[in-house]
This record gives sequence, structure tokens and C-alpha cells, in this order.
Amino acid sequence: MPAPDAAELRARLVDPEDQFVERKPEGAGRSEFKRTLVAFANSLPPNRVGVLFVGVGDKGSILGVADADQLQRTLRRIAEKQCYPPIYVDLLSLGVDGKQVVAAVVSSSSGRPHFAGHAYVRRGSESIEATEMLYRDLLLAQDDKRRYLLDRKDLTWTVE
Repeated sequence: MPAPDAAELRARLVDPEDQFVERKPEGAGRSEFKRTLVAFANSLPPNRVGVLFVGVGDKGSILGVADADQLQRTLRRIAEKQCYPPIYVDLLSLGVDGKQVVAAVVSSSSGRPHFAGHAYVRRGSESIEATEMLYRDLLLAQDDKRRYLLDRKDLTWTVE
């Protein structure tokens, strides 16, 4: 799925935080960014993207970032060098209200589960540490056939 363009990302800035949108101030730090990127990569359904906006408060206030170029390089290093397997992100700097905001767009990953120490998943608007059961589900989801069955685990199956 192609990454959203700048206009689409600006429109999503006003969306409430949920399983597809996360906002962080620049000072949140590397561990928070890493946690969110891993949680998105592990939790997004196929053909959906999650967006981590850096330089935005929880309620959507535009805080801005000091150096958008440097922050983009940092986010790429975190995603590709500190996460295993690497997470590939599309990064875009947006000018909003005279300030710069960085959008890190993460697509659904067929390489999951991803790790950055712990495995994380999205629950509503939070990135939470995966329980043992969720961790096993992530491992099972690596294969298309197992993912198909896992996505339908609440159904009753009859074998003839």
C-alpha cells in the first residue's frame, strides 16, 4: 500500500489516537518511538498503515520538532537497526502552523513479529507489551495459512 501523501497526513493529524494514529512530543525519546513502531508493525491489518506523528501533543496540539531532518534519520535508524527484523518506514516532514512535524508511516508487516527488546502490539490508543498468548499468535501469523486460521480463531470449524 502506498504511503499517504502530505495532505492525507495533515488530515489525519486531527484524528483521535487509536490503533492507527499515535502522537508523541519530540522529547518522548527513542524507546517510546521504537515501542510504537514495533507495535504498529506487529498489529496492523493488511493494507492499513499506522502513523506516528512526532512533534504533536496527545490532544493534537502542534509542538514542532527542532530538526526534522535529523529526527527522520534517527527514526530510520531506530526502525532499521534497532528493531528485529527491520521495520521499513516512510518518513515525511510536514509544515503545520509554522512548525515542523515528522510523520513516520508504518505498513502492515509480513515479517512480524518484530522486536525491540519486548514485542509490542496496539490495544486501542496504546502500545502494550505482548502477553505470552499474543506473542505466540504473532509467531503463528508469519505463515499465510496459519494467519488465515488465526484471524478466524473465534469461529467454529467442522471437519468432514
